[in-house]
Amino acid sequence: MGYELEGETECRPSQSFALVSQLKMARGFDIETGKEAMVPISGKGHNILHMDFILGEGEEKGKNWVYWVDFEAEEGGHNGIYRVRPDGTEMQQIIKDGIGKSGIRGIAIDWVAKNMYFSNVFPHETYIEVSWLDGKNRKVIFKSTTDSPRELAVNPVKRYLYWIDYGQFPMIARCWLDGTNREPVVTTKISNPRDLTIDMRTHDVYWVDSNEDAIYKVGFGENKPQMIRNRLPSPKGLTLLNKYVYWVDRNMQTIFKASKQDQDSKTPFKTGLADLRDIVMMDATNQPTDPANPCKRLGNGNCEQLCFSYPDAKSSTYTGRKCACATGTLVNSRKCATSSEYLVFSTRGEIRSEHIKADGDKFDSSKPFETVKNLTNVVGLDFDYKRSRLFFTQIQPKPRIARMDSKNPGQGSTDILTKGINPEGIAYDWVHEKIYWTDSRNRSIYAMNTDGSQIVDISRVERPRAIAVHPCKGYMFYTDWGRFGAGAKIVRATMAGTLKKEIVNTNLTQPSGLTIDFEEDMLYFTDAVREVIERISINGTDRRVLVTATIYPFAITVDRDYIYWTDLQLRGVYRAEKHTGANMVEVVKRLDNSPRDIQVYSLSRQNCTVAACSVNNGGCAFSCHPAPGGNAECRCEGDLVSVNEGKMCVGSNVTACEGEKFTCANGKCISRLWACDGDDDCGDNSDEDTNYCSQHTCKPSEFRCGNGRCIFSTWKCDHEVRR
Repeated sequence: MGYELEGETECRPSQSFALVSQLKMARGFDIETGKEAMVPISGKGHNILHMDFILGEGEEKGKNWVYWVDFEAEEGGHNGIYRVRPDGTEMQQIIKDGIGKSGIRGIAIDWVAKNMYFSNVFPHETYIEVSWLDGKNRKVIFKSTTDSPRELAVNPVKRYLYWIDYGQFPMIARCWLDGTNREPVVTTKISNPRDLTIDMRTHDVYWVDSNEDAIYKVGFGENKPQMIRNRLPSPKGLTLLNKYVYWVDRNMQTIFKASKQDQDSKTPFKTGLADLRDIVMMDATNQPTDPANPCKRLGNGNCEQLCFSYPDAKSSTYTGRKCACATGTLVNSRKCATSSEYLVFSTRGEIRSEHIKADGDKFDSSKPFETVKNLTNVVGLDFDYKRSRLFFTQIQPKPRIARMDSKNPGQGSTDILTKGINPEGIAYDWVHEKIYWTDSRNRSIYAMNTDGSQIVDISRVERPRAIAVHPCKGYMFYTDWGRFGAGAKIVRATMAGTLKKEIVNTNLTQPSGLTIDFEEDMLYFTDAVREVIERISINGTDRRVLVTATIYPFAITVDRDYIYWTDLQLRGVYRAEKHTGANMVEVVKRLDNSPRDIQVYSLSRQNCTVAACSVNNGGCAFSCHPAPGGNAECRCEGDLVSVNEGKMCVGSNVTACEGEKFTCANGKCISRLWACDGDDDCGDNSDEDTNYCSQHTCKPSEFRCGNGRCIFSTWKCDHEVRR
């Protein structure tokens, strides 16, 4: 089965046969004998709608592929695009994610450029997508909420893509191979088109209309349909081979064959076939070569990802082809690089990205980077633009804080911290290179360096959720859901956790998302239970509701004139104007898993350079944190106690000295004026600590020497030298 005799002793794969869909199975029938010409595609869960093929060339000659669209809505059924060798080997599902509720409906193989086109139908929108033949480099090239493209046919020689539109006004339409320059071809004498195909000898387009019970065609470059054959009981699919047209009739359970030039009587090609849906002739004459095609030359047109050839007479470039990126941004007209600016968001098991469309109108379906998959319970996201890092958190059962390369996220991640945590929200201080996170398990907010060192417990919080930091102002903001869901609040504190102030504590239920507009010093937040998005100044004034047309707003970010947020219930990403909440746009829709955190990866989000801790660690012995007014605050590790203006750390067994005394690390008390005088008065040299001496402050009644020592102001200009 699937082979034919070559000579007297050799067998070769069948090279010319009909691919036939019977919904629950697909079969191949030899053109001459009608015998089985391929291993049937069968088994439970099939609903095979449309098929196509590609013949192997060169070293791959004889290694043919059969492609099909499967859409079984019931659980456990096949759903997506598959391919298999005619002998039944190497079966693969090449499109299995991002499929609309109504499934993939049409498929067309560009055998010259080696691209695959397919229509993807969602409840309120339909896409035409393209990918490589193995499903990689997938890109949406056309989308519409008014048109309803379904079955597809491609003409790589003339370089057009055709499709049937099932919309309110049915039509045959076409576009360039990159999805641009869409135009209607046939809009009259068309009622319920069900399938179409192209005569590669004449480049005429044929289609079957089940309401008219007829087969029509239109000449290449023309728009007046011509009836080829009528009075067909229930035509569904059709195909061509040389001078014949073949079609399937579901009611009569028959494949018919007739001349495409005259109305002679039709001949049954194969009978007794139930649930007929589609037919394709797998024959070399239906896939003629095109050596002059720019995408065939130079290996994929010298394009790193997708290559599209322009129609000959309308080529807009000297090469006659266009390179495009499914992921990344086009560089040097042919290479694809990770975008320098993008929207990044997490789902439970993925980190995904979208290009930022500032004008809101320009359509670009390419992704800044390939989706990072196979993660576990991802929640929080943030980034370090200068050092090209993405940070993320995972909650139980595999809690961790980790990082990945923002220029190539797919190359893997590096764990920063994994033990004793259950991190949710994350915020990054890009100036001082510190990670802050909320931990619901430990009911605290923590901070650490990017290598996992200097972990400090910043603040105890009843039910911490979201967090945002403002290194330039020295502030940290976080949300607290409160105990048992009562007493929710948004708190402002220094980045060391001091000077806490509840800036929102009324009319608040479950504040889930938080972000800062650094340009205007405004705080934006979501309330998932009240289903609103609000904003307030970082001082706690000018509170205003912006968005109410949302169901479960979770995380939020802001960039230039827009806010972006995720909605867990609607499983989408949305955008609106940041001042009014107007002009809401659905940026990403119908995700398989609900989106969680979201950030705008952009230098404009991290352009502050005020660095209170940059000189000698801000005078701190352990962890330094920016505070309001350009000052630095210090925190100690674990059970250590801060002394000496809060800058030094001593063990819990050491009692802090009273009054005007300096507390030595060994517990000894000395005069505060002896610190930083160049002498080891403590006996352990802790009074001459470089960080402390470079940053500590003196009383108003004292004078601070260049070495950090404090002396009485009356000693100033007394003509004596004091070390």
